[in-house]
Amino acid sequence: MTGIKGATKIAEGSEADIYESRMLGVPAIIKYRRRKPYLISEIEEEIRVQRNKAEALNMNSAIIAGARVPKILLFTAHSIFMTKIAGIQMARMAQDDKNYNPAAEGSGKMLAVLHAHNIAHGDYTPANIIVDDRGRAWVIDFGLSQRTNSEEDKAFDLLLFKRAVSRDCYKAFVNSYSENYRAAKRILKRLSDIERRGRYQSRTMAQA
Repeated sequence: MTGIKGATKIAEGSEADIYESRMLGVPAIIKYRRRKPYLISEIEEEIRVQRNKAEALNMNSAIIAGARVPKILLFTAHSIFMTKIAGIQMARMAQDDKNYNPAAEGSGKMLAVLHAHNIAHGDYTPANIIVDDRGRAWVIDFGLSQRTNSEEDKAFDLLLFKRAVSRDCYKAFVNSYSENYRAAKRILKRLSDIERRGRYQSRTMAQA
């Protein structure tokens, strides 16, 4: 499959192509997982199907939990058809935009909702946050998500966001996260542990 009939390709990732179209009368985004011909076909097919299924299930679980996530319109073995969220990637916003701080706070709240329901996003960065014209944060791209109660996995979500934003933005983000998630203190402690390990490893490598 080289494309989706009637749809326009708007992005290409490491394992999936993203298309824009209309479905059921509304603007839609289609995520299509490509074949990887360098893998054994039987194994490759199983991986594609399982990853696609896991992503759709985690998106649906996030919606049920109360997170702002695109609604799934159709799910097939290799594709997810979902509603298009009108807005701008947080990563493309200027920090003096009136919606920037509300987006940071909203991103913290959305991650709190995910973590409270044991969903780790796996790639929680401003590139995967869409901010609508009301300043609300929507979470997209659950391709690396997983159901887990691991504090390490949840702390990794925080670390990714922290590394991608300014200190003030992270402060607004983490304050909102802490206000909306009972276990936030434990996750933040694990985040500190991860950062200490990283600094130790960096020093060790520099001394080698």
